[in-house]
Amino acid sequence: MENATKTYDDFWSSELKYNRKQRNKSWFRRKRYKWLSHVFPRLAMKCGFAKKYHQGVVSLAEGFFCDLGCGLGACIGLYAASAGLPAVGVDASVNALSYANSEKKRMRLHYIYFIAGNLFGTPFKNDCFDTVYLGQVLEHVEDEVKVVKEAVRILKPGGKLIVSVPKEDLLPSPYHVRTYTAKDLKSLLSPYTYGEILFYSFDDRRFVVSLKVAKK
Repeated sequence: MENATKTYDDFWSSELKYNRKQRNKSWFRRKRYKWLSHVFPRLAMKCGFAKKYHQGVVSLAEGFFCDLGCGLGACIGLYAASAGLPAVGVDASVNALSYANSEKKRMRLHYIYFIAGNLFGTPFKNDCFDTVYLGQVLEHVEDEVKVVKEAVRILKPGGKLIVSVPKEDLLPSPYHVRTYTAKDLKSLLSPYTYGEILFYSFDDRRFVVSLKVAKK
């Protein structure tokens, strides 16, 4: 477990370095983002680092939102800034959450809550959230079924589960334990829904799907 935690923290440390490199490409971009983040946080999120698939996920989300494996907080920040609703992010990486909290403070998004925790057993009661997002998470964990079951547990009956994963071999990484096809995702998620699993074309390199969960 210690080795897995270290590997995951190393992954987010590398992502954070890349994020800062992209953010600081030019003096003008850096100053523009800092000004926008204080005056127009919603616009800052869109102009700063929100990717197309983040924007797509936010367009699908509704109500009380939970981002399991929130990382640097890009998606949850965009949701809070756009919807003006409370949201909760959970992640195992201290480095990632430290950055996410600094962005939360700078954006003055006080209705976001970040929690350091284990995705296999979150501290939430059953049926808490309207939407749960597993974004770029399942390819990192050995027991993907256990993480999906935990997401379903904390969703309200009929709540929405949104999942994004890299398409097979299109985003290779030493930190991934598996790749996915559309068939793989359907097989994994179909036991938890009473309806159709919807696929979205927000990103050519990633699958983004949503489903309404069925509670037994």
